[in-house]
Amino acid sequence: MLDEDIPNWPTDDIPYSGSMSSTSFVATYAQTPAGVCAFAGGTLSGTFSDDGLTFEALETLAWGPPERKVTVQRHWSGRRAAGS
Repeated sequence: MLDEDIPNWPTDDIPYSGSMSSTSFVATYAQTPAGVCAFAGGTLSGTFSDDGLTFEALETLAWGPPERKVTVQRHWSGRRAAGS
């Protein structure tokens, strides 16, 4: 489980769920397009480094009905904070 909690909660909350195998993960969040922005869910996939200190991921978000779907991709990278 990963909850991407953007400051405009509850309308921009993305509760991903999925699986992890070794250092790779894949998660999805499906939603029927509704509301002002017609958010239709997303996918998140990536890998952690072997030492667990960093990660790289690709997030694909979708808006609108299938016949007029708009997608946005975001690349995430991160490093564990010192002392954690």
